[in-house]
Amino acid sequence: IVNPGKWLLSAVGSLTQPIFQNGRIIAGLKVAKMQYEQAYNTWQNTVLKAGSEVSNALVLYNYSDEKSKIEQKRIDVLEKNVESTKELMGIAGSSYLEIIQAQSSLLNVQLSKVADDFYKMQAVVNLYYTIARGKLENQSLPANFSTGVGIQLLNNRADVHAAEMNLAQCFYGVETARSKFYPSITISGTGAFTNS
Repeated sequence: IVNPGKWLLSAVGSLTQPIFQNGRIIAGLKVAKMQYEQAYNTWQNTVLKAGSEVSNALVLYNYSDEKSKIEQKRIDVLEKNVESTKELMGIAGSSYLEIIQAQSSLLNVQLSKVADDFYKMQAVVNLYYTIARGKLENQSLPANFSTGVGIQLLNNRADVHAAEMNLAQCFYGVETARSKFYPSITISGTGAFTNS
């Protein structure tokens, strides 16, 4: 009914199997480690590229924001200059040409501010795009941005997430290759029934 010799040979065979296939197992482990290293480098490059894109978008946003604030200060000063020139025309007899020149300067700065505000809005769109890579639903960003971006913001990007999942898959591939160094034990049973 139970053949202890067969069971012993089967157990010894499965315990010694990793010893006789050592070369194939080592080669499989080396391949898995190389795939992991390649996946790690790809993930690292993807995160660095994403961080660079976000950083560039933040720099553009901050530059446009600062320039817009400076233009607003210039507008305030030039508006006072136009009013002062109008008052001088009434009091000291300034020419109408001086008022037109002051208004022209004011208009040029106002147009420059409009362009800066447009670039600021475009920078916000670029920032959303670089952080979310098109996934704009359920995104909320702070009113003021700092130049440091957390890695958790970059995880919203599909390319970073895909590289991270590929890295995890390769990590588990290495662990699977390592597990082949351990013997596999299989227990099976057989039985027979005879009707007499």
